[in-house]
Amino acid sequence: MLPELLHQLVQQTVSGSESLLAPWAWAPALVLLIVLLVYGIFLRKLDYTRSLEDVGYITFDGLSRRDTANRIRRARKEGRVPPVYPNGWYLVMEGDQLKPGEAKSVQMIGKTLAVFRTESGEAHILDAYCPHFGANMGAGGRVVGDCIECPFHGWQFRGSDGRCARIPVLAEGGKIPEMARVTSHIVKEVNGGLYLWFDAEGREPTWDLPVIEEIETGEWSFKGRTRHFVNCHIEEINQNGADVGHLTTVHDPSFFGGTDLRYIFRWWSSFLWQKFSATWKPCTEP
Repeated sequence: MLPELLHQLVQQTVSGSESLLAPWAWAPALVLLIVLLVYGIFLRKLDYTRSLEDVGYITFDGLSRRDTANRIRRARKEGRVPPVYPNGWYLVMEGDQLKPGEAKSVQMIGKTLAVFRTESGEAHILDAYCPHFGANMGAGGRVVGDCIECPFHGWQFRGSDGRCARIPVLAEGGKIPEMARVTSHIVKEVNGGLYLWFDAEGREPTWDLPVIEEIETGEWSFKGRTRHFVNCHIEEINQNGADVGHLTTVHDPSFFGGTDLRYIFRWWSSFLWQKFSATWKPCTEP
């Protein structure tokens, strides 16, 4: 009796194993894998970030990349440097990241800013801190009409010029103090992005952002981005992107070479190359 039961059990086990090995048994898993790949490649927006300690530093003395970056930063001798922030337009965020009636706190160009959009859809950017008690109006502030309302005492500041338009405790007919104002920044929304104009001397924009028709019409759409935090002056990023001599020397063989210059010419990173070619000519407008 026992041998027969064992024989039946072995037969059932073998039969179950054969059913698992049958081609159709793997079909659901294969379909799921294909769906995940399609979603990851074509539908999910890429947002890849490399932090400061991941780029451009070779570790030594048993230190981590972060500690190495901090040690090199402290050891660097500063000479004459250009202004911290060059004059120009700066991307604050994608336009669809700011909904009507929404306010956000953003740190950029060395400031904390209150970015908000009115119910009618117009975006404004003010210095974030209320001149009354110093509340961050981008964190907890409420959009009222074309103003942002301070969360501490309800003072309302116009997005167009930064002046205080209402103080709730002020008696009717009372005069709003001249100091009740914050800096209002020039804003332009174009190509799907919300941009801020910065000028170290406070001048009006000296050039305008070009309109990219393919983005405005929806022919091109945002699919993702990669972000690299680098320890350098912001102007050097633009100069590096225009330096074709650097690109052809360092990045031609490094399609898979990574950022470590010691290994970009090794066999595993040199079987696939990329070529850079560009010409430059003077522009009639700044």
